[in-house]
Amino acid sequence: MVHSKKSLIDNYISVLTAMLFIFFYIFEDDYRINYIILGITALILIADIVKNGFKYSIRIHNFHILLSLFALLCFASTLWAWDSNYAIIISKTLLEILICVFVLYTHYYEEYDINILLKTIMYAGIVVAVYSLVYYGAGTVVSAVTNSTRLWNSFANINSIAMGAATSMIICIYYIIYKKQFPLILFLIPLLVLIFASGSRKALLMIFLGAIFLGMKRLSGRKTGSTIIKVFFFLVIAFALLKYLSTLPFFSGIMHRMEGLTAFITGKGAIDRSSLVRQNYITAGFQQFLKSPFLGIGIGNGRLVALQKFGADEYLHNNYIELLCDIGIVGAVFYYSMYGYILIGLAKNWSKFGDEANVIVILVLLQLIMDYGAVSYYSKQTYFYLMVFFIYIKCGHTRGNIYENKSICKNYKTYFFR
Repeated sequence: MVHSKKSLIDNYISVLTAMLFIFFYIFEDDYRINYIILGITALILIADIVKNGFKYSIRIHNFHILLSLFALLCFASTLWAWDSNYAIIISKTLLEILICVFVLYTHYYEEYDINILLKTIMYAGIVVAVYSLVYYGAGTVVSAVTNSTRLWNSFANINSIAMGAATSMIICIYYIIYKKQFPLILFLIPLLVLIFASGSRKALLMIFLGAIFLGMKRLSGRKTGSTIIKVFFFLVIAFALLKYLSTLPFFSGIMHRMEGLTAFITGKGAIDRSSLVRQNYITAGFQQFLKSPFLGIGIGNGRLVALQKFGADEYLHNNYIELLCDIGIVGAVFYYSMYGYILIGLAKNWSKFGDEANVIVILVLLQLIMDYGAVSYYSKQTYFYLMVFFIYIKCGHTRGNIYENKSICKNYKTYFFR
């Protein structure tokens, strides 16, 4: 009876977590998201306390320390920020995220199951994709895919939604080719349609690189003499498929944007206006960083550089430059030390991890790659991903047995409240 009650509460918390992740996207630009985050977090906290017989443990791991150091620096930057209002807004957002992920971390560390966390991200992405397609309507979506246009920012940033769909799609592909969960193929359709309609080149690049990596890892993991041949044919088929899609009128819009991005990277062909504007923002941000290299001009103030230089109240379209401009080398090191810790943890115990390590490492690497073309440090879902990665580093190399792992997790303190 007690076990049944705990399972019921765990399921309840999983549903709340999925809702929270969905709302990160749907209410991204809505002031009510702050109340929603704190409200759902409070419900999860209460459920956890009830489940544990009105005991609650707070675990302090490296995740909490590194994230807290970064958040403290962001708060401190309000003292020297060009505009303290911008800095305060971002700092308050980070505080809300801190509270949320700390509560979630405690629950999912104790009840470790990486598949629950991965599928929460996957299904939440599918729900957001379907919601977005319904919101914009079939006519608008078809028009965006077939013409050189794209869906506009409405209830949230369309690039953010598309990249969330791409992440969901990568996890879907993992479960299809590693776990043979073939019914998930159906979910690839709305995800792919949304990505093409969004015109997001970063999202398309994510799914292409993610699928290639997962496919190659799957083939190379099989101990057969034909591995090299299989990998070669996999790459040929993937390239041929992409080439074929590029000739279809249905995909002309996104392919036109990809051609512009390719021209920008290689220096050959016609560079599209979007890529040129982004590069101007990046250049301006880097020039400002050189003037205040150590502590920057205050968190969230990078957009004032774009406002001064180009008359546009825009972020700098590059997470590395935005961080360097906002909180200098010190802040950038604090932030990316979290990714460094994750990658080192994966490398040290790679042979002990299960298949899930393949999707975890590609998601980490893709985030670092995508940060060149997007600002992610104040995105709520970014810290959810980081939480998942840190929990996996702590628990994943015991192949899901949380109780065996507790002797390995040395860097924490536990406090009990009655």
